[in-house]
Amino acid sequence: TMARTLFGEFRPVTSQLHGQRGYYYGWDPILPTTKILRKFQGSTGAYTRLNEESSFSLLKEAIIGYTFIEYLARYYLHILPHVKRGRLVITDRYYYDNYAQHRYAEKSILQRILLPLFPRPDFTYILQAPIRTLRKRDKNGAVFSTTVIRSKKRNIHTVEEVKNQLRRYAALQPKIKERSRVVWSSAR
Repeated sequence: TMARTLFGEFRPVTSQLHGQRGYYYGWDPILPTTKILRKFQGSTGAYTRLNEESSFSLLKEAIIGYTFIEYLARYYLHILPHVKRGRLVITDRYYYDNYAQHRYAEKSILQRILLPLFPRPDFTYILQAPIRTLRKRDKNGAVFSTTVIRSKKRNIHTVEEVKNQLRRYAALQPKIKERSRVVWSSAR
């Protein structure tokens, strides 16, 4: 909804200039190795490890490092060419989302190093909604995704996990504040 609203607001200007482009930064992999790994692991296989309780883990650090490479490849192949053409690019999600979505990311040594290295957006919008709304929303519906997979049964996060994700999003703000104009918005 936020992406559609922003496109609508900017359409009078972008239609006179170089246009607009939307991109979904969910899990639509681009690297051939990621596509192969996905077949063996399932769509979220490796990421389940990032939500297990544990301390430092070389495997989890490797997953975070590989995710950075995958997201960076998508940035350079799908976003940067449109930015260079002068288009307004709005993404649904961004690399920062990995920090808030996965428990291990806030403990990760590598994540602290990689977070400031990812290309900086001009604006970052972090939407806040009531927990009951977040638990009801259809996570499989995507604005810009090339593939929308709707499952008959959703895995709904516990209230505690949603609270932890909200806490991690709040902790993320100072980490990216110097790099991007962060806008918090309440959504219903």
